[in-house]
Amino acid sequence: MAADGWADAATPALIAGQTLGASGYDQYQRQPLRDRRQWLLRQLAVKDAVRLRLRRDGVEDVFPIEIGVTDGQGGQPRVHGWAQRPLPGYRVSVASAGKFAVAMARAASAGARDDEPGVGIVITSRDLATNGARHCELGADERVILESASRDSGEQENIWVTRFIASKEAAAKATGMTSGEAACTITGADAGHVGVNAADHHYQVGYREFGDPGDILPGRYVVAWTWGPGRVPDYEGSEEHHGLVGHEL
Repeated sequence: MAADGWADAATPALIAGQTLGASGYDQYQRQPLRDRRQWLLRQLAVKDAVRLRLRRDGVEDVFPIEIGVTDGQGGQPRVHGWAQRPLPGYRVSVASAGKFAVAMARAASAGARDDEPGVGIVITSRDLATNGARHCELGADERVILESASRDSGEQENIWVTRFIASKEAAAKATGMTSGEAACTITGADAGHVGVNAADHHYQVGYREFGDPGDILPGRYVVAWTWGPGRVPDYEGSEEHHGLVGHEL
């Protein structure tokens, strides 16, 4: 996770120059002023996710500037290293909301095609009024699951609607859908996990929530992620690979 803790306009530009390289800094400069901070947060989150993955595989001392990030198929990012230090193939996903960006990376399977299901991560504000209004978008079977999850957890249905929406969007991203969560179906839910069917694949989606105490009006966010069909949300064994390690820059 990357968080916008910058108190002025000069600091993001300085960090961009230190972490993006010449090509990346040129891309940063081409972003509209209102979008630059969030664009930079997404870049930093991707670089951090890849560095964590490399560290887990025993590769140390890879700096952010050594990881290039470009737009790939379906809006998912692609990463590459320098000619002198190439990177392994990774499936990467990134998302942002407000002052936060989250990303995840896993090694690509040997011979995997770009159009095969990969990973998907989403972050969304837990705006109960707005997301609660989307209750009507759930199918009849999904509403039964919603009622059961709310009853068993003792939490409001609107909280679970937010989790369901985020989980569908994460599965849609992993599948490469362009139609978003509408083509996904919730199949089950319990504490920390939501099951989603999408494009003939089943995804176990993990979710976590966190607050932003620094806001004038403290808000809460939901992060939902999937490592791909047939993979459990915590199979990597550490929450840091779920985009939940915070780095306030």
